[in-house]
Amino acid sequence: MFDIKYVGDLSKADAFLLAYYGWRSDNILEFGAGASTQIFAQCKPKSLISVETDPNWIERTRANLATLGLVNAVQFADYHDIPS
Repeated sequence: MFDIKYVGDLSKADAFLLAYYGWRSDNILEFGAGASTQIFAQCKPKSLISVETDPNWIERTRANLATLGLVNAVQFADYHDIPS
């Protein structure tokens, strides 16, 4: 069983659902960084892009990822600059 670790207020049921789909995905594009980003990063997709509007929230999520040992697992993008 996959041991899901994350910092945030996401329910365990939601975390398992995200992990279920994350493990089956090669590329993930999400809107809004946070606990979901931490979960998707643990699934080790080929690419994980998180689009976020708040630079402070990006830094907070980066710090949480570092705590989990998931440095450089996510590419963050400003919502004005969504990758093609």
